[in-house]
Amino acid sequence: MLACPAILTLYQLAQVAGFVLEGDRARKRAVKVARRNSVEAMIEDGLKPGERVVVYPSDALKDGSRLELRSPR
Repeated sequence: MLACPAILTLYQLAQVAGFVLEGDRARKRAVKVARRNSVEAMIEDGLKPGERVVVYPSDALKDGSRLELRSPR
């Protein structure tokens, strides 16, 4: 199980998903959430350790969208 920020997951029509970064593209993944609170979600299936995830994904983000990475300020 992986602990991730709770805001990682999207709930659309009873489907739970998150986005991972593959190259410069966002890839939508179905995820299975074992537990969740206001801070983090325990992801049981759908993500692998070490994968880079999109936090605070916009509703406009789609599978395959190109992303531009920025350094933290």
